[in-house]
Order: sequence, then C-alpha cells, then structure tokens
Amino acid sequence: MPPAVTVHWLEHAGTALDVAAALGRPVALLSAPGAAFTVGPLYFLEMIRAARASRPSAEAIALYDCADAPGRVLEALDAGLAQAVAGFVYEGPEAPLAALRALAAARGAFLLTRRPDSLDLLDLERPEEDCRAWLGGQATRGGARR
Repeated sequence: MPPAVTVHWLEHAGTALDVAAALGRPVALLSAPGAAFTVGPLYFLEMIRAARASRPSAEAIALYDCADAPGRVLEALDAGLAQAVAGFVYEGPEAPLAALRALAAARGAFLLTRRPDSLDLLDLERPEEDCRAWLGGQATRGGARR
C-alpha cells in the first residue's frame, strides 16, 4: 500500500498527485474519515476522476472511508465508486465483513478494516511541502493524522 494522504476536496487531491508525480512515487488518496456520511460516493468519484484526468502521469489508488456502516459500503458500490477507487475502509461489525469483501472483490476492489495512517491535508499551512515530506518518507511538522 502506498503512503496515504487524506484529501477533502479537489485541490487536495491535485496537490497529492502533483507531489507524487514529481517524486516518482505512488500515493493513496484517502477520503476524509467517515466521508460516506458527509460528501457521499458520487462527490468522491467525480473528485478522483477530475484529479486523475488532469494529472495522468501520477500513480495513485483511491480509498473511500465508510466508517462503521455496512450500508454505506453497499451504497458506494451501487453508485459505481469501485470504478475509481481501489478500496473501501470499513471499521464496523464483523458479521457483514465476508459478504462486503466478496461484493467489493466482485467489482475489483478490496476492503480495509482499519483506516491507514495518513497525512491529512486539512488545515495545513504548507500542504505541498508537508505532502512532499510525507511521501518522501520524512517526518512532517504536523505528523500523521488518521
């Protein structure tokens, strides 16, 4: 899994992709925590598509956070989000886990049961600089945030 950067809007995704391309490194574009409850799958789908379209040389995967709600994973899959994301974060009950994994896999995606450590670009004064340090493997001033 490449290092993850939490992106909240298109500008964030663009910054992460620009830095990753400049460094020649892959990046995981991670939605905000519980994004399935705030921005929804179609917003995230279009944001990822737009960011990738304007930066085709950047190597990236995208991950959508559904928090602890199995229904939000299903909603995202039904909305076609698996076309743009490699995986979903689901930190909920284990009972539906096998079924959710199978449904995601059938659409070419995977399911993570823990949100990966990431650099959250929200409220950073110098997001490009911090992203460069994060993706380059150096510590950042703000450190990783989940």
